[in-house]
Amino acid sequence: VKAQLGDFAAAIRHLAAAVAINPQAAEAHAHLAHVCMAVGDAPAALAEYDRALALHPDFAEAWYGRGNALQALQR
Repeated sequence: VKAQLGDFAAAIRHLAAAVAINPQAAEAHAHLAHVCMAVGDAPAALAEYDRALALHPDFAEAWYGRGNALQALQR
C-alpha cells in the first residue's frame, strides 16, 4: 500500500521487516524486489527476486521481475 501511495522508503522498510520476520515468504521478497525496481535499485531487486525464486521456483511473477532486473542491469 505504501508503494501505491508513492512512499517507497516506507514500503521498503515495511517489506524488509516482513522478510526479516518471515524469511521464507517468497511473496514478500518479490514485493520488496518490485519496490526496489521502482526506485531504480536493480541490483537489490535482482537479489530479492533470486531469494523469492529459491523459495518458490515456479513463481512466475518473480521470474518476470528477475528478467526486468537483468535487463535494467544490461545482462
